[in-house]
Amino acid sequence: MLYPRDPVPPFRSELVNGGSWDLAERTPTNFAMIVVYRSFHCPICKLHLTALNERAPELESLGLDILVTSADTRERAERAREEWGLTRLTIGHSLDFAMGHSWGLYISDKRSEAEPALFFEPGLFLVKPDLTLFYTSIQNMPFGRPEWGQLIMALNRILELDIPARGQVKLPHHALETVSH
Repeated sequence: MLYPRDPVPPFRSELVNGGSWDLAERTPTNFAMIVVYRSFHCPICKLHLTALNERAPELESLGLDILVTSADTRERAERAREEWGLTRLTIGHSLDFAMGHSWGLYISDKRSEAEPALFFEPGLFLVKPDLTLFYTSIQNMPFGRPEWGQLIMALNRILELDIPARGQVKLPHHALETVSH
């Protein structure tokens, strides 16, 4: 399990335009934002990412370096970029399953011919320039993703007040039994 304020594991994705995006090499002003989507087959991903594409300039103005990626092949990721109009986003592909699993992403298997054999369920991560986790939202279903306007509003406040990441407390297993509410 990833905890806020802790160092994150390595994260690297091939890019549809060639080359790769490596978290360790990024130098965002405030956060690297990694958005993992299911696959080209997912209509909810299309809605979520086209909305992100529209809001990308606002997020970038807040000092975010954005990557959108999936386990899709380069061809499927290119189709998503082109057919969904994701012109403002850096699009990755072929995300490694072991690496995604180390980030806590859920993996699903094929239920229809439109789906790849295996694919990740959605995840969103904000990583500080020091490579520590600030925020995570991981789903095991395609719904329930963060709304971009709400995220932008929250980030404005977080940056204005220098609010630290929350959820960093780790309890030893035996302590969970003694915690009173």
